[in-house]
Amino acid sequence: MRVFLSNLGCKLNQAELEAMARRFHSAGHQVVTALVDADLHVVNSCTVTHLAARTSRRAVRRGQRQNPRLKTVLTGCYASHRPGDAAAVEGVDLVVDNTQKESLVEIVGEAFPDTLPAPRALPVPFVPLEFGNHRALVKVEDGCNMRCSFCIIPTTRGRQRSRPVAECVAEVRALAAAGAHEVVITG
Repeated sequence: MRVFLSNLGCKLNQAELEAMARRFHSAGHQVVTALVDADLHVVNSCTVTHLAARTSRRAVRRGQRQNPRLKTVLTGCYASHRPGDAAAVEGVDLVVDNTQKESLVEIVGEAFPDTLPAPRALPVPFVPLEFGNHRALVKVEDGCNMRCSFCIIPTTRGRQRSRPVAECVAEVRALAAAGAHEVVITG
């Protein structure tokens, strides 16, 4: 299957999107750079402001206009904060909560079994989402324990959770070995 990935929002979303690209590739799918070439559109949404939420909905509709045969998955903070509204967006076939992003490839395979090829095991290479970009992002934590009156992050991403240091170091080493010239730590 050919997958187009759209990112809206923060560096953390971008890091998660790069991880999704590696997982789709590792499962035998092709990550493409144009919506018209895709079978699946994954929109990693934002909802930090009402404008970000609107832009997330527009990304889904734009994908459907450019390629009406697309299956569309809406994930990210908008999908987590307002799952009912996210599911009601015209063109959305599947809503995946932030807590399920690491299982996205498997969830998509279960949701669309007739459209996915059988997975094949491949090494997990560095997959830059932009040509010429040799910077990789590594997610080291998610969520927040603070409850600032103006901030939606604890609601959309949950309590703060850090990855084990050894796991982060192993990911950085693998990315460097695969060609990343710079690693940005995010969370």
